[in-house]
Amino acid sequence: MLKKGLRLHINSDVDSAVRLFISDFAKWLRKEFEFPLRVNVYVKASYRIKAKDGDMVVGTCWRPDDYSSYPYIRLATGDYNELVEERGEEGAMWAILASFSHELTHYYQHINNLQLTLVGEERQAQAYANRILDAYDLSKNKAEEGSENNQDTAL
Repeated sequence: MLKKGLRLHINSDVDSAVRLFISDFAKWLRKEFEFPLRVNVYVKASYRIKAKDGDMVVGTCWRPDDYSSYPYIRLATGDYNELVEERGEEGAMWAILASFSHELTHYYQHINNLQLTLVGEERQAQAYANRILDAYDLSKNKAEEGSENNQDTAL
């Protein structure tokens, strides 16, 4: 019997702030989404990862030809400090989560056996990544508002 769920594997040399942010995002994903086929997510401190076609990228999603093997996602986070300089700390974190969400969409394309062109896959992945991040941002804002309201009533 195949396993279900989302499983994180974060290398020990990944920045601790990135590790925490990705872990929190994964907890939220597990509450909000079903993972009918286990997907392992490998988070690396490397600057880029080599894709199957040889390109150096920040994220990949391997989708097996059949459902007897588990798909997996690999994310590179080694450009975090560079992203912080360009976008600030929060912007850098969201850029990493955008890659995660993009690759997660490819996972869902696989388990739903969607037959799209490569361009269609990428367009859908970008659109759904944005939707996932918007929903996560909304949930974080609601949680922050809730904690502020609790502090107000405690005064």
